[in-house]
Amino acid sequence: MTVDGAKVAQQGVCIDPATAVVCVDGKAVAVQRTRYWLVYKPRGVVSTCHDPEGRRTVLDLLPANGERLYPVGRLDFDSEGLLLLTNDGALALRLTHPRHEIDKVYLVQTPSELPPEALDRARRGVDSEGEHLCVAAIAPERPSRYGCIYRVVLRQGRKRQIRRIFTELGHSVTRLTRVSMGPLKLGMLKAGEWRELSAWELAGLYKAGGLESGSAASDVRRRPSSAAQGRAWASGPAATKTPQSRRGEDAVALPRTEHRQQRGHRT
Repeated sequence: MTVDGAKVAQQGVCIDPATAVVCVDGKAVAVQRTRYWLVYKPRGVVSTCHDPEGRRTVLDLLPANGERLYPVGRLDFDSEGLLLLTNDGALALRLTHPRHEIDKVYLVQTPSELPPEALDRARRGVDSEGEHLCVAAIAPERPSRYGCIYRVVLRQGRKRQIRRIFTELGHSVTRLTRVSMGPLKLGMLKAGEWRELSAWELAGLYKAGGLESGSAASDVRRRPSSAAQGRAWASGPAATKTPQSRRGEDAVALPRTEHRQQRGHRT
């Protein structure tokens, strides 16, 4: 191994990956740029890098450029909404570790209204499959023609946690959408669409995870300067041309309405 043409004879040599030329057996080693993608995972897509059953994965939604990306946490096959993909392992570990208590907010639709005692029980926690599951917060969001919608905040990360809690409460979940994770918001993205994080979003994630952002924020594109640029910047051409994305346009009423309500509260 050589660094800038000089042979490396000991371990622990510090280099600047932005400028140093590292070669192994005479071949240059490419330094992969850290990437951060916010994806609206549709229902019917698995949030893994590979599926042995051949189902569509979240990586299929992104442009095929050879980058190795990994989802931060997961969403169930039947769930939808915000999912972060990155190759920044240190940040991913911090965001998924329960010690950092990163809030994940979901809109949960049920066929019928939950009584107050059921909401209290969800806050206290229920026992399911040998695990104690609870929500950090739960509150009615608004009525729906298909039932009732609840805003649920999680800080745990157990498998199918919300669905299992609602099952123990005697209620089914007809739709489940993650609308935020820490400082990240789903916003106006439609099912199957994606965008790269802005510098301010990345800085917020690093702060939430208790990390120093350093120069990482400068490694992503800046926030668009106009609404028109923002729409073009937010939507991936590979996503908007797929059948899943077209169907997704009718599947985003929950987060889109939630976004409008948030704007109303700010004003």
